[in-house]
Amino acid sequence: MVFYNTKIAAITIYDSWNMLIIELKSPVATGEGCALSNQIVLQKNHYMFKEMYAALLSAFLAQTMISSWANGCNGSYPNLTR
Repeated sequence: MVFYNTKIAAITIYDSWNMLIIELKSPVATGEGCALSNQIVLQKNHYMFKEMYAALLSAFLAQTMISSWANGCNGSYPNLTR
């Protein structure tokens, strides 16, 4: 499900979890039923990881709004897919 117009508060790299946790400045409605609504994860094995990480890092540094897609949950976190 798509979510709209939020800014990134922090990006945390977890090597043991093989993912990034992206903390958002405001909760988003992903429609996935995950426990957390102000954080999303990007799996390092995502086929477009480098491109998505670059876009997220740019948005974080510039403090611009992001919109994206989440699909399913990884524990309590929505999975970022697009």
